[in-house]
Amino acid sequence: AEGEPWIPSDFQVTASIGPVGQPATDLVTLSFPGTSPSLFCGSYTVPAGATGYYQAVVTAVQRSTGNTGTGTATFFIKVG
Repeated sequence: AEGEPWIPSDFQVTASIGPVGQPATDLVTLSFPGTSPSLFCGSYTVPAGATGYYQAVVTAVQRSTGNTGTGTATFFIKVG
């Protein structure tokens, strides 16, 4: 967008989510809503019966350059 330090549409941002220490079970594509610079959003539905520590590994890839960055967040799920 005009005046932005980077072009949001040039980025593919995803979150790989699953139990800590195990392979990711879900991949969520994050989108740019245009409400705040650098903010990509998505939603995730907790699997039925899920409990314990989970992690989301967020990956952003800039299509035009191949530059890639990742970040990890750990969270606890307790249903019921």
